[in-house]
Amino acid sequence: MIIVSQDNKVILNFNNIQSIRIERYTTHEKGKFIYKILGGNFEGYATEIGTYETEERAVEVLNEIIGKMQSKSTVEMTVEGVNTVVSDGIYIMPKEW
Repeated sequence: MIIVSQDNKVILNFNNIQSIRIERYTTHEKGKFIYKILGGNFEGYATEIGTYETEERAVEVLNEIIGKMQSKSTVEMTVEGVNTVVSDGIYIMPKEW
């Protein structure tokens, strides 16, 4: 499965991701936080794939990714004599935060 970042500038291959996590960041407003979802690879690098206003919304998005992984289906089809497997395993990060 691939995950498309919230800003549509990054595509992550889930097979190359070791972890997806939520991190809390402070904002310029006193006492206000934002929650970023980061995908980390095997080399320790992290890529931001979405930002949300509440931790609850960030957790909802993670659960949506899990649901997409569980419902992923593949279809085998033949195009010009070549067998191809087409997967609907694409998750696009929600824009709102």
